[in-house]
Amino acid sequence: MNEEEVIQLLRHYRHDWMNELQLIMGYAQMGNIEKVQEKVNQAVEHAALDRKLQSIPLPKTALWIMQFNWEFANFRMTHDVKVNQTITVDDQTVVDQLKQLMTYLVEHSLKMSLYHVTLVLRETDQHQLEILLRLDGEIENERTLIEKLKTMNPSMQVNSKTNQQENHDLDLTWLVK
Repeated sequence: MNEEEVIQLLRHYRHDWMNELQLIMGYAQMGNIEKVQEKVNQAVEHAALDRKLQSIPLPKTALWIMQFNWEFANFRMTHDVKVNQTITVDDQTVVDQLKQLMTYLVEHSLKMSLYHVTLVLRETDQHQLEILLRLDGEIENERTLIEKLKTMNPSMQVNSKTNQQENHDLDLTWLVK
């Protein structure tokens, strides 16, 4: 990552934090203390998740996740990290798999839809990395997408279902080797 990319990343972070602060200030000016407390708690939780992400021994993966919401216009990600310092996985392999996955998801997404991605990085007892990803939203040509995903990683577990709100969920789980 060069200096300009670092500055761009910091600009995005500053912009997002300023948006949060403006919301909090707006609720405070309206006297809505419950909303102020709720937004402050959400900001603290977000900062704690970012701290966990930034402390994993996979800096390329952490950076890719941090940039996700700015790179993919119609996808929004939340993440959780359950990884210790003992994980034994190639950082570039993780990023390459996540990039390939997103290439497929973008190809099979509806351009005017907003998708929510939940990503969990979890270390197994054998110090391998297990990735759990849930995509909420309608998929075009789902069968073809699943075939591509299986080609990408034959051990990937794919579960597709429609949830209670009539939204489509695609759950993916795989070990990075």
